[in-house]
Amino acid sequence: MSASLTSCDAESFHRFCLFLESLHLKKKTEKLQAVEHFLKRFDGTCDLFPLLRLLLPGVDHECGAYGLKESNLAKLFGEMLSLPEAQRQRLLKWKDPALQEGYRCAAGDFASVLFSVVEGRAPKAASTLTLGDVNLALTKIHNAPDATEKRNQLLEVARRASATEQKWIAKMILKDLKVGISHESLLKRFHPDAMELYNRSSNLKQVLDEIRSQYVRAKVEHTEEGARGGAEPVQPSQPRAGHDSILFSKFKPMLAQRLRLDSLSQIFDGSKTFSVEPKYDGERILAHVDVEAKRVELYTRSAIDYTSAYAPSMRPVFLQGLLGRQAVLDGEMLAWDEDEQAFIAFGSNRTVAQMNDQRKHLCFVVFDVLFYMDAEGQSYDLRQTPLKARQDFLAKIVVPKEHWLELVPGLPMSSAEEAQRRLEGAIEARLEGLVLKDMSSKYFFNARKRGWYKIKPEYDGQSETLDLIVVGAYFGDTARRRALQGQSTDLADHCSQFLLAALRHSSTPEASVVTVCRVGTGFSMDQLKEMRAKLRPHLKRYDPHRVPSWMGGWRGGPKSKPDAVLDSPSHGFVMEVRAAEIVPSEEYEFGHTLRFPRAVKAFRDDKEWSDANTDKDLREFLVEGARNALTGRRVKAKVEVQSEGEDTDEGAGSPKKPAARPRVLRKRSFGVLEGFRPADTAQVPVASELLKGAEVFVVNGDAQYSKADLEAYVVRHGGRHVQNFLRGRTSLVVAASLSDLRTQNLAKTAQVDIVLYTYLFECETAGKMLPLKPRHMLATSPETKAQLSYAFDQWGDAFYEEVSASALKAVLERISDVNAAQVPEDLVKTLEEHPKLQGSRPWEAAERKAATA
Repeated sequence: MSASLTSCDAESFHRFCLFLESLHLKKKTEKLQAVEHFLKRFDGTCDLFPLLRLLLPGVDHECGAYGLKESNLAKLFGEMLSLPEAQRQRLLKWKDPALQEGYRCAAGDFASVLFSVVEGRAPKAASTLTLGDVNLALTKIHNAPDATEKRNQLLEVARRASATEQKWIAKMILKDLKVGISHESLLKRFHPDAMELYNRSSNLKQVLDEIRSQYVRAKVEHTEEGARGGAEPVQPSQPRAGHDSILFSKFKPMLAQRLRLDSLSQIFDGSKTFSVEPKYDGERILAHVDVEAKRVELYTRSAIDYTSAYAPSMRPVFLQGLLGRQAVLDGEMLAWDEDEQAFIAFGSNRTVAQMNDQRKHLCFVVFDVLFYMDAEGQSYDLRQTPLKARQDFLAKIVVPKEHWLELVPGLPMSSAEEAQRRLEGAIEARLEGLVLKDMSSKYFFNARKRGWYKIKPEYDGQSETLDLIVVGAYFGDTARRRALQGQSTDLADHCSQFLLAALRHSSTPEASVVTVCRVGTGFSMDQLKEMRAKLRPHLKRYDPHRVPSWMGGWRGGPKSKPDAVLDSPSHGFVMEVRAAEIVPSEEYEFGHTLRFPRAVKAFRDDKEWSDANTDKDLREFLVEGARNALTGRRVKAKVEVQSEGEDTDEGAGSPKKPAARPRVLRKRSFGVLEGFRPADTAQVPVASELLKGAEVFVVNGDAQYSKADLEAYVVRHGGRHVQNFLRGRTSLVVAASLSDLRTQNLAKTAQVDIVLYTYLFECETAGKMLPLKPRHMLATSPETKAQLSYAFDQWGDAFYEEVSASALKAVLERISDVNAAQVPEDLVKTLEEHPKLQGSRPWEAAERKAATA
């Protein structure tokens, strides 16, 4: 048997590529065994990082993204090899089956197409490249400052490589070998502690160095023991994971397991208490903070370093907000809009971080602490500490700064019924969902089934769906998503994603559509085959220069332009889709698109293509959503609060129309008038503690929110509604207007504060009770009027705080009929005494101008 190799750098790259070729063809059960056999050629003291970083390019965070995707590589290879235009087009349009027809390649597999292009142009013989050579070349490509230098470095290694070697180099640059082996399965097979070590650091080199160093130490101890004539030592045990500080380590955080509503009872056994938290629509971030060194590093849930993106604006916030020396905090990064007093939609973090605008800025919401060092230098690894203790500790070491650094509000809960009520409240408030955490749970890196659960409305069929029509398709980006592994010549067999549209609401007889989104998930491979079969007779290649008239002139942007379209929308079919939300987008004609869309029903066999939603339907849906968002993303609780004879919204969202109920005539009864009658709020779920302990008198409502709606709102946020004002007991009086006798009497006789009901919505958006301002008041008591006069002028403009554009506009509207040019006498006297204004009376000009007018 040959001696074990002590270095990977000298290993032949050609031999490694042949191994990858054979690995690609093996059965799934044989792949790991083949890798293990290949690695046995190397000694235990050998540094395997040069080999494993090429075998697992996706987890090599030492060398990040190369900045080269398929389109970039296609251009570079086209230039380097001076390819004919036809071959350049084959690379640039590697998904197009027509261009790859007749060649030994699979459309949709870039590396396969590249091999077929360079096969006759690359050196025939195996190269002399080693793993060390290729690693050095890849590092140079990664570090290249511009596209020209990347091209030069790629050319240097490519001109020495065979066609097969160039194919695998391209796969390594794209960071996906597609050989059917995950890093989790390989690391677990490689060493029992490898995955634990990797979860702690997300650093492949550090993991391999740790394992190798402990193997070397064990081998030395073995040798010394043998030299002393001791007993035959046992085989050196493989090292256990270390317990060094996790500060500034790139690890992946603990995750929450998806939970269906009907599974709630399974996690409550009577002995557990859960912390229920709102699920934020932000970006999971682990914040590593060292106050003394003034160092802050931020990593995503995938252990990607976002320090350069977010730390410039957030570093002072973290350094000022932490009591002690060091900490590792787990939380969510969001963007806050001071003018709207609300979090900005998902996807805006990077844009906001670059704005350097105090009106729109980042906000970090903390929900856990994993490591802490106090002012005396005593450090604490809190991962094995129960969640309840971690939460209590977190509240003591973080100083919140409103809308910059905040703590997640968690409420204890111990029953499935309570959890269901919380979720119903969250759905009504249009929250993304809830997170349930076992209060006794400990923290495990990159673990999902450890006592944390997430419930989203869409997981339980409780969010809205849309019926859209399939009018086009997109090629799959892998051979697996194409029929016959990309070898088919039929256009439909290469399509795996679909262009969806709404029918255009117009009076013209010709059918027309408005494009909305693309969808590629939610259906099985069998359903995909069926969809292809339906589209096959009517599908044609999309030409942006000859757009079908029924598409209304839309051509599609870089990301939305389809590869194929139907000859007519009448040959499409209705697909029922669900999405997290509707967001603005310029890629589609509708002006908005669906975020994270997925098919609920791939085929609506019960609907004709003409039964799809229209663009008018979608715009009404948007308007309703916007109205809800402006009032704190709330909806009316018609199920819980209904007057006698009202229909409920139960079953809303179902495609089937509810059966008409026979009208029941009831004998008229005489009792309390409806305006004075309390709403039945017994079944209203409590969604927050915003109004906890408050007694609120709702005097009246309006067409948008009735008195019953507002009373249900009070209960939903933890308050108690009453039907009369009692001085010293009633916390708040709210109304829609002073139009009725009751509110007028309260204002004049009782001289109490009557607040516009929209004040409650502002408090909900802010997450706390806000100080009253003049714009909130319908009627003001003498005491409150005196207090407000110290902070606001007669038109409601604040003396000591900035105002938003909308608030300023409201102030200006209130003074539109006032002579603004008139200057108060006390101000004139002050200005006359100012030395710089002696002999000058600029305000007189304004007064003369006003008098002339």
